[in-house]
Amino acid sequence: MLLALDTAQAGCSVSLWDGATQCASHFEALRRGHAEILFDRIGTCLVAASASYDDVTSILVTTGPGTFTGQRVGLAAARGLGLATKAPVIGITTFEAVAAGLIHAGHAPDLCHIIFDARRDEVYHQGFDLSGPLPVALTEGAVMSIDAAKALVTTGTMAGTGALLMANDLPVFDGFETPDATRFGWLGQHVTPGPDRLARPVYLRAPDAKPPSNPPAPRAATPTHS
Repeated sequence: MLLALDTAQAGCSVSLWDGATQCASHFEALRRGHAEILFDRIGTCLVAASASYDDVTSILVTTGPGTFTGQRVGLAAARGLGLATKAPVIGITTFEAVAAGLIHAGHAPDLCHIIFDARRDEVYHQGFDLSGPLPVALTEGAVMSIDAAKALVTTGTMAGTGALLMANDLPVFDGFETPDATRFGWLGQHVTPGPDRLARPVYLRAPDAKPPSNPPAPRAATPTHS
């Protein structure tokens, strides 16, 4: 049984899948407090599916981009469960998660821009072809200014928390603002563990904290006296 989970953005979602069949699921909109409720929601889904942690054979988790704390809550939970259950942990980006959710819901545009609000007048963007059975990335995930994104996104459709920031006339898929494990968990049967699927946080923006350009000279060792 595959356990899928996401806490990377403004939601907390969990689902259990037996192949393409969803056995139990939970989603709630949530901006803070993921760590306090995640394991309770996992437990609720296991009970609903008449399953236990021993039945978990693989774990699918979103890696970002997303909020700093949210990303780490989901990844830490997935890694811990992976160690406890010996189940492999597979990472997918939040872009892929929303794209897979659109396919699961029956949406199949040739070009869909997944756009998340990155704050500071910036967005995260990646383009996908969703016309086939699996999402196919057309561009690399990137962070850019809203103006740059407007110049780039001129055709196709849009989804994600940043779609409404674009102020253009392209169709927007309502209800697909954030990743939702109840919609993307099916993708787990089509991806396998490997170097490109590690459960590590995806950061597209450079860190705010930077080492000083002129660091202080190291202190001389204090002589010791016998």
